[in-house]
Amino acid sequence: MVIRSPGLLTFSVENNLVPKVDFFILEMKGDLDELKKFPQYFSFSLERKIKPRYRILVDHGFKLPLAQMLRVSDGEFNARLIEMRLKLAERSSLLSWGLGFGMFIFLHSGAGVFVSVEA
Repeated sequence: MVIRSPGLLTFSVENNLVPKVDFFILEMKGDLDELKKFPQYFSFSLERKIKPRYRILVDHGFKLPLAQMLRVSDGEFNARLIEMRLKLAERSSLLSWGLGFGMFIFLHSGAGVFVSVEA
């Protein structure tokens, strides 16, 4: 991790690293492998960026990898959130419509299949 982000050596263990690891593991239920892939996580403000963005995602039922959640500007983050909400609304609309005439099933790949259901 230090090779990918040498600035880690300058951070306070007590004031920076421990609170962020605690939040990541206890609140975010994160996987340590993700921290290894994105050690820059420790360079972002816990109170001003990490917690607010994580809570917004949780409130909307979304999850993003750390890099996608943190590397982008506030405007880009909000644009991604809007895009995810629109996609969710679109899927919900298709499902609502589909229940009267059949069922629209989303596959893991993101593709969908319409299945007719006989009454």
